[in-house]
Amino acid sequence: MHSLNINIGPDDPLAIEIRNKYFGSAEILSVPITNQLAVGHCYTNVQDWVSRNGGSSVYGWLLSVWPGQFVEATHHAVWRTPDGDLEDITAHAYPAMTGEFSTFIIDPHTRIRTGGEEPVVLTKYLQLSELKETTEFIHSMRTAIRAKEEFHEYVTSFPIIRHENGRPVRRIPNTHKRQYDVNNSKMVNKDRQANDARIRLIAACK
Repeated sequence: MHSLNINIGPDDPLAIEIRNKYFGSAEILSVPITNQLAVGHCYTNVQDWVSRNGGSSVYGWLLSVWPGQFVEATHHAVWRTPDGDLEDITAHAYPAMTGEFSTFIIDPHTRIRTGGEEPVVLTKYLQLSELKETTEFIHSMRTAIRAKEEFHEYVTSFPIIRHENGRPVRRIPNTHKRQYDVNNSKMVNKDRQANDARIRLIAACK
């Protein structure tokens, strides 16, 4: 079951409020959506696109809002064309986020390390509601993303032995397979808990 996030305009007072909370005076941009490449792979989508079409990757934050509950800033990558224009070429994760533009804040300061996999960066929230389900959802999402961060750091410490479908396959030594399974299980469980919290919040909003 998907979150109920929708687009938020760059001039929306809530977009300005979350910008002020986390990003100082950074400009809030309206970036045209020009493709619908794979959800959840914005970094590699843009890297692959740059390798074929030129230009560069631009990192920053994609803004959305779950009306009445929170504003969300998700770390994201867009494409800077060889002519200097910005385009969002990755499909949005939330089905209700329709429209022709993404609301985006460029952030040259947050450091990411792909290591061949999609990096994981903690999502930022501006909570609007005092519902306990909202608080629990935001907490569970942060916990799930931290578990993904830990797993990403662990996995990328092992060597890449080949690529399949453009994605790296790593050699996990036998001596580390038990720890690998433990870390993977923790990540999966935290993600499941976050999804359960999402379902509870959707029910509370009805």
